[in-house]
Amino acid sequence: MPGVQGEHYLTQEPRVHLNVPGDPFSLFYDYDQIRDRKLSALSPREKARWFRARMEMIFLEPLRQLSNVSSEVFRALMFTSPERQPNCSFSIAAMIVMLNGVEAIGSFLVPEIPDGKAGANRKRFETFLGQYMPTWLPVADLLWRDFRNGIAHGFQITPPHSLEFLADGPFWRQREVVYVCPLHFFHDLERAVAEYFDALDRDQDLLQKFEKRFKKVYPC
Repeated sequence: MPGVQGEHYLTQEPRVHLNVPGDPFSLFYDYDQIRDRKLSALSPREKARWFRARMEMIFLEPLRQLSNVSSEVFRALMFTSPERQPNCSFSIAAMIVMLNGVEAIGSFLVPEIPDGKAGANRKRFETFLGQYMPTWLPVADLLWRDFRNGIAHGFQITPPHSLEFLADGPFWRQREVVYVCPLHFFHDLERAVAEYFDALDRDQDLLQKFEKRFKKVYPC
């Protein structure tokens, strides 16, 4: 259990300055809003700034550390050898996080789709791919059905498809097999998220959609 404000077991509470009322923020909803009621005072653009910083901290930066092929983190979490144990391979776990992230941020583009509606999550996923990651549209169906659903429901990419680190492109077809590169997917996702948040600064309609979904997910 947390003690007084800012004191927690094993790690300190983040204190992030966003140049908005309420600084600094932890970027955790349960502290910033439920405990401190800071989000209630923010404008839609200020909420978008908070959400962008939150996504950086809890989603993109951890994936960035995993995806740096020259880092100790990458070498430790992508260690497979017939001679030494234990083996470790993070790519499947990271891929499901990224695919679910596409679905989640897509919900801010189509907030009119109600939660629980049949096909809603797939629509959110495809909407974000279509607007910000069009390179991946040729394999959108496979990414949703065989990669996202396969991993989420059975820790398995539906055969015969596979994850593979690729030097020359994001995915590769060989007959009926599609190989998807998680590193390429992350770098495209990272760029796409930045493009989306930059668009929020100049597109009022997009900001209104963001605000509608934000109120649903982060009541304040």
